[in-house]
Amino acid sequence: MTSRRQQHRRAAGRGLSSGQLELVDMLEEMLERLRWQEILAHANQFLMTEKLQVSKQERDRILEASTRAVDRDGKLHQWRERLGRLKGELHRRQQTLGEEKERGAAGD
Repeated sequence: MTSRRQQHRRAAGRGLSSGQLELVDMLEEMLERLRWQEILAHANQFLMTEKLQVSKQERDRILEASTRAVDRDGKLHQWRERLGRLKGELHRRQQTLGEEKERGAAGD
């Protein structure tokens, strides 16, 4: 993890806020992970049905166990937390902008 100062410089160099850069980084990370998940899912599906001739019931049992493992994976929870923090930051900025507009309109 980079320091806040390094992250701010990196963001500014790209014309983004730190929050925007973090969101872009998170999306890139998620897309790469999704790509590999899809590759593995297709490979496993092929192996189960074509090579191992796994029954539908057994396949469903395996998928349920896999779902539980994914739900326990900390990465998904980490992404949700980061997204929640970014949404909170965006909400605070929108409130600040709204308040500034109101003050500007009242001062006119």
